[in-house]
This record gives sequence, structure tokens and C-alpha cells, in this order.
Amino acid sequence: MINFRLLIGLLAFALGFGTVSAQSRLVKKGDKLYEQMVYPSAVKKYERALGKVTDLRAMERLADSYEQLSNFAKAEQWYAKVVGSNGASPVNLLRYGMMLKANGKYDEARKAFESYLKTGANTSTAARMVESCDFALEGKKDSLRYQISPEPCNTPGSEFGPVLHKQGMIIVREARTAGRRFLNLRNNNNFYDLYYAERNPKTKSGVKVKKLKGQVNRKFHEGPASISKDQSHLYFTRSNYVKNKKGRAADQLSKLKIFSADLVRGKWKNVTGMPFNSDNYSSGHPALSSDGNTLVFACNIPGGFGGTDLYVCRKEGDAWGTPSNLGSAVNTDGDERFPYIHDNGTLFFASTGLPGFGGLDIFVSAPEGNNWGKAVNAGYGMNSAKDDFSITWLPGKSAGYFASNRAGDDNIYMFKRQMLVQGTLVDKQTGKPLPGMAVSLLDASNQETKYTTDAKGSFTHVAESGKEYLITANGGEYIPLRDRILTNEAGPLQDLSKTFSMEKDLILSVSGIVTDAATNQPIPGATVRVVSSKDRPYTTDAQGKYFAKVEPDQEFAVIVRKPGYVPQIFAFSTDGKRKSEEFKFNAALVQGAAVLVEGKTIVNESQLPLAGVTVRDISANTENEMSASISRKDGRFWQVIDPRQERWLIASKVGYFASRAELLGIDSTSHDTVVSVTIGMVPYEVGALVKIIYYDYNKSDIKKLASRELLEIVYFLEDNPEASVELDSYTDARGGDKFNAQLSQRRSDAAVAYIVSKRIAASRVAAKGYGEANLVNKCKEGVTCTEEEHSANRRTEIRITKLN
Repeated sequence: MINFRLLIGLLAFALGFGTVSAQSRLVKKGDKLYEQMVYPSAVKKYERALGKVTDLRAMERLADSYEQLSNFAKAEQWYAKVVGSNGASPVNLLRYGMMLKANGKYDEARKAFESYLKTGANTSTAARMVESCDFALEGKKDSLRYQISPEPCNTPGSEFGPVLHKQGMIIVREARTAGRRFLNLRNNNNFYDLYYAERNPKTKSGVKVKKLKGQVNRKFHEGPASISKDQSHLYFTRSNYVKNKKGRAADQLSKLKIFSADLVRGKWKNVTGMPFNSDNYSSGHPALSSDGNTLVFACNIPGGFGGTDLYVCRKEGDAWGTPSNLGSAVNTDGDERFPYIHDNGTLFFASTGLPGFGGLDIFVSAPEGNNWGKAVNAGYGMNSAKDDFSITWLPGKSAGYFASNRAGDDNIYMFKRQMLVQGTLVDKQTGKPLPGMAVSLLDASNQETKYTTDAKGSFTHVAESGKEYLITANGGEYIPLRDRILTNEAGPLQDLSKTFSMEKDLILSVSGIVTDAATNQPIPGATVRVVSSKDRPYTTDAQGKYFAKVEPDQEFAVIVRKPGYVPQIFAFSTDGKRKSEEFKFNAALVQGAAVLVEGKTIVNESQLPLAGVTVRDISANTENEMSASISRKDGRFWQVIDPRQERWLIASKVGYFASRAELLGIDSTSHDTVVSVTIGMVPYEVGALVKIIYYDYNKSDIKKLASRELLEIVYFLEDNPEASVELDSYTDARGGDKFNAQLSQRRSDAAVAYIVSKRIAASRVAAKGYGEANLVNKCKEGVTCTEEEHSANRRTEIRITKLN
């Protein structure tokens, strides 16, 4: 009798064994395809196998295959199953986190990276990924900096690597050739070729795309390129395919190489490999500087920082030198690719290893000498949770093109970046911010934008790079601001911060009331002259008041006059004044006669004005000092003197010998007399003869005229305390030698006594009598001379010496 239970059990076992065996065969086929990097076919085998059985390695490879095909949603799904399985390697947490991040799930990705960090495996990478999620969450808040629009050259296939050329651009695109012979089995896409895309409104898409002519495109990949500024030399990436033969490395894979080509009559010819190419590692994605002497490219030569690093190669004469790694400021343990050198030297590139928003993000690095500095993320909007790469800029604009797979396949997008101009208004003197100021920005099209500065004195304007703005600002007690904002002062992807200093509206003035000193009543109609570099007359009003605005950084004299009154003079300076101020001078005029002296002190030799000269008003009768004034920068001075007696003006200054002006014959009948005086000054020199005074025959007393000369010596010594004088006295030839020697000494002593009586220390005045020595003429003893000729020898010569 047949045991049906046993038969059914054996049949079920056989069927089950057959199913397991079939799934095992599918996994093995998938493994073979995976190892050959034929990912689309490997996915199909793994999917069929894993529908019936659980195989951890197959799930890992299926997740990685989807990642290689940029199907990040499916990759995330399978990595989730992997990390939920027993025995999964910790690295799967890292891969899972990256897929979550690529799908914009930054919070979940952060948790996956933190879990990976706890395993202790590759902690530096895990910490960087956590930081990257934090960066993305924060940076995503700034979502309005870019205007992004797809280009009409895009198709359901891949387009990337835009390079400006002529009126259009060279792009990388899947070859439009039917047949599996030109199919890339890694992703079932066609191999890439270089095309030229140019806008054409006559076409349905608005753009005309055609393959580059010449010898550039061949059987396998032709990829990202760069072009010289004169548009005649192309550097491009190509699979290792030379002379119709595909080169292979030791691992049996064909590497990438960089080639150059020349534009000859509209076709790209003379294709030449770069000297640093190798069969054993890949070099690609060339970026040429605007001067054509620097080439940055991606390379995975062993000894770098990670997967693919950026290298720089410079021309040495007509040949290219040895490439060097750009270092840790740019390269990471991830991949750095797709470099681009801006016209101003700034480096752009894509990286998976720096804090970003997704897989490949675009970064910017400012030039530092012959290298580049620390890289900065280009920001959200240009960068997304997906791959963003291969940027190029429109000259002089904050706009350009880049590629992204944010919508599925790689496509080219145009971007316009909104530049932020932050202006700050501060007080010029204190540096403190100025809140509440009205600000206006006007562009070349007369479009006006208005702001009010905040508590920090700032405003923020969304600008367009390359534009120029006229900024005006006003408010409070400040002089209105008028300036320019040049947005090209900032580099690409940089914002602009400008500080504008505003000066207070400096109001300086002079005012006062003119009254009668006896009655205290106002005097209307009085003349008030405000003299600086200009001479402006004002007249007091019915209340005796006057008012005048004055300029900064000037010296002023206020001269108040009224017929029948003694004038009054006031002096003030606005030098260094940075705060509004009103100078007040009230004049109480005394009735009487007076003379106004308007003078000027100059250097004799040059006739230039001399400032800081003390001009003393000396009574000719008493030799007393009545008043004094000091000459201004322009050499001008004013004195009010009594016309009823003879006066001297003695001018003195450190470094100059004193000079005297005599005021004689003044018309005292007028109450409004003005006298103009110019006093010349001579710099003193040690040993110079500066004065000679004369004596009566057989006399040693100081005559009136001599005292005037000696008074100049007194004021010279007063104003030049380091100087001293020597008085050498002489007689004429008449009389005996002994008598003459004694007489000459008495003359020196008399002159010294006069000087010392005016408060000059005796130690500063030396005196010596020389008798009848050193006659100045022929009148020696026995020669008949007139009295006038003899008087020329009766003298004291005064020379300047210096104290020890």
C-alpha cells in the first residue's frame, strides 16, 4: 500500500529543494553580473532570487546595484532590509544613511550615522556624515538664493558637463546610436559623446544639438571637457581608447584619460593624450584656467586622500609639468570631481566627502597664492539631496549652468544666484551704528528700493551680481550719504558686506550782541567782519545782534566796528571741530578814537606768510607793552591802538630775529582809521650781525633811537630762550687809546644794562669794549673827517651767539 503521506512529504521536499536550488542559481548569476558591473541585469537576477529566499550578501549587492544606478529610493529600501538583518556589516549603516540623505531624509540619516558611529567603525567618516546632516538641515532653511530652470537641451537620457562655446555650449550627452554595441552595460545607457547645443527658435525644443565635428567622439565614453579662452583648444575626457583599441589596466578595467584637440576649420583635430595619463588609473574632468597655464583635473592615482582627488598641473614653457595633489583643503576620503576654474581664479568642484545636502554637492574654494583655500558649500538650491555637479559660469554674471539628477537622469540647469548686499551705516567719528536711517538703492534702470536701517544700522538687499547701485542715505543730524555699490567686488557665490560712514552735519557759527559799554544798550548797524580765508562783513540788527555760519578747519577773526567807538577784535579757530558749535562773542564798545591795524607777517626772503609771530604794541614814550596779538596761518594779525601817541610794533618768533614797525603820523581826527602793515622776518643765524646802535661824541648813554633797536633785542631774547647776544662797542679815532677803551666799555655796559633792565638774564648778554679798533671808514687818527663820518665809528655791534 502506498504511503501517501510519505510520498507527499518527499514530493514537497523535492519541490522545495528545487526552488532553493533555482534561487541559488539566480543569486550566482546575479553575482557574476554584479562583479562585471552589469548592474541592470544583476538587479533583475537578485530581485527574482530574493523574492523567494533571504540572502544577506545578495541584498547588500542589490542595494549597491540600485545605488550605482542612482535609484536611491530602491537602494534605501534594500539597505533598510540589510541593516535590519542579523549579521549585517556595520558599513551598511553608513550606506543606508547615505541613501536616506540622498532622498532628503536628513533626520533619519543622522540617526543611521549615529548608529554607525557607535559601532566604532570609521568614526571620522561617521562624524563627518552627522555633521553633514546638521549642515543640510540648517542650510535648507535658505532656499531662495537660487533661481533654477532646466535647459531645453535636456532629454530623458543624461546631459551634463556644460562648457560655453561660441553662441552655445558643449555638453556631454548619451550617444544617439541604436544597437547594443554602443550600450553601456553598467546602466543600460548609451555611452557619452560630446555635443554642441545652440538655441534655435525654429526648432520644436528651442535648441539645436549636434555632435562635435572631428576626431573627438569615438566608440566609448567622451566626457566632461574644458575649452581655452580663445575657443581653439579643447581638453576632454575619454575612455582609454586609442587607435581603435581599448586599453585595460591590471584589473581588466578601462580607465579614463584626458586628451586635447585643436579647432581646425570648424572641426576638432590633432587629438593628443596628456603626459600624465596612465593605463592603471583614471584621469578626467579637466578644468583649464582663463590664462591657459593651469589645469585642474580628477584622478584616482594611489596615494591620495580617498576615491577621486583633484590635482593641479601647470605649464612649464610649452609643456605640462608634474601634477600635484590639491591637498586636504579640497580633497577628502570621498570623491572630488568636476572641477571648474572661474575667470577670477576661484575653484569650483563637486564632492561627496564634504558637508553637503546629498551625494555630489558643488563646492567653492577661493585662490590662495598658487593653491586654493578651504572649500565652502555652494548652498541649498544649487545643491540638493541628489547629485549636483559640473558648474560653469556666464562671464561677469551671477548666473551659469550646472548638472543635477534631482529630477531623475542627469540634466543641465541654468541658475541665477541672488546676491545679498548687507550695508551698515555707522557714525564716522565713533563707529557706532546708525539705526532708523532712510536708505535708497537705485540701479541703472532707475528701479528704486527703499530700506530703513535696523537697530544694528544695517539693511539687506537682494542684488544681482555685476550690477552697480547708487546708494543714498539720510536722517537726523547727518550729512546725506551718496555712494556706489559695485557688486563685482564680491567673488562668485559670495555676498557683499559694505560699511558706510556718515558724518554729522557740522554746523559751525559765530554770534553775539554789540552794545554800548556805558549804557548797555544794543548798537544796531555796527559792522562785524568775520575774516578767515574770506572777509565777510555783517551788520548788527535792531537788537544789536549778529550771526554768521563759518567753515570747519579755519582760523577766524571777528572785528567789531562802529564809528565813534573803539573797535574790538575776537579770535577763534574751527580746526578739528567735528561737533556742531556756536561761538559767542559779545562786544561792549567804548566810545572814543582808535586805529585798527591790519597787518601781515612774512618771511623776508620768500615773501611767504609766517604764522605764530607775536606782535606787541609798544608805547614809544614809555616803552611799555600795551597789547599783543599772534599772527595766523596766513600771517594776518589785527591790533587796536590809541592814535594819540607814537607806537611801535615789535614782532618776534622762535627762530627768527625780531623786527620792528613804527606807526607815525596817524590821522587821529577819524574814528575809523585803518592802517595796513607788513612786517618782514629773518631767520636768525649764530654769529650774524643783527643790530648796530650809535652814540653821541664822547657819550655812552643810550639814545632814544638806540633804545628802539635794543628793545628788539629784548623781545628776540624773550622768544628765543636758547639764544644769547654779544655786544662789541667801539669809538672813533679821536682821543687817547686808554680813554677810548674805557669809553667803548662804558658803551657796552650801558647797552647791557638796558637789556638786563627788561628782565633778560645778564648771563645771556656779553659785552666788550674795543676802543678805536675796527674803524668802518678812513677816519683814523690824523685824517680829517666830517662829524657824520666820525659818528659811523661810534657804535655797538650786536651779534647772536648761543648759550652753552
